[in-house]
Amino acid sequence: MDFEMWATGRLTTLKNPAWPSLRDAVLTWRRRWGLDAAWCLELAMYTLRNWYGALEVFHRERDPATDETLRHWSPAATAIAVIPVIFSEEELANSLTLPTWAPHERTFAEADRQIRAAFEAHHMAYMARMRQVAGERGLIPTVEKRRIEHFEWLVRFQVQGWTYARIARICLVEYLGDPKTRESTVRDVVPKLAAAVELPLRPARPGRPRKSG
Repeated sequence: MDFEMWATGRLTTLKNPAWPSLRDAVLTWRRRWGLDAAWCLELAMYTLRNWYGALEVFHRERDPATDETLRHWSPAATAIAVIPVIFSEEELANSLTLPTWAPHERTFAEADRQIRAAFEAHHMAYMARMRQVAGERGLIPTVEKRRIEHFEWLVRFQVQGWTYARIARICLVEYLGDPKTRESTVRDVVPKLAAAVELPLRPARPGRPRKSG
């Protein structure tokens, strides 16, 4: 990652004499915690800028390095800037006139099949059309992850250096009382989640040797 491409702010300008030491400190931090991803670096720099701003706001009477009320991450920096994508009312329109049922002409089953078929055909066509329009606007599908515990597993592995076996034992068995979930589950989830958030995964630490017999 080229720091000159993304470093901004008064502390990180290349003309500032503090830049080399700051760059080295951030590189050391990145390597120590296994956070070798562009968004991690951007978050670190955003947080440092906030800390620097806090020093100015409080006239250097409060230091984020020691003040617990100021010493925190700024997760807003990790949010990807969302460029509004405008869809016209015509593109979003989703109206449908379904077939009617005249009970004296058709049975319930016949009408039910016809109405359901008409709805399903319209539904599939509408979704396909909106997917095509979204692609034309430059939108791409994203990976959806809702289980917060999977992110905890990734942090335990990547930042804290836990083994897959320890994560399974402590996070699943001791916390949740779930002895059925095995180490293999954690070993499968963590690399996939790391890839989804574009975080290069550190090599796995060897666990305890298996007992023979």
